[in-house]
Amino acid sequence: MTLKRWLEVHDVSVAEFADRTEQSKANVYLLLGGAIPQLDTLRRITRETRGLVGLDDFRPRRKKRKKRNVPAEESVGVDP
Repeated sequence: MTLKRWLEVHDVSVAEFADRTEQSKANVYLLLGGAIPQLDTLRRITRETRGLVGLDDFRPRRKKRKKRNVPAEESVGVDP
């Protein structure tokens, strides 16, 4: 679960979450914007969210690439 989603589900404001985890509101906004937390911050977040938000929730999601349809003669290593 992302931090943003956790805040919405538990009806917790950024200011309240910042107070609970002993960090600035600015830092929480940075985390919501995609920043990776430092270890001590991550521990506080994990503790406050009871494990529902962890390191994997801050890693960027990879977009799925569309596969190119390349004819066999154009692919690498195949001679026509």
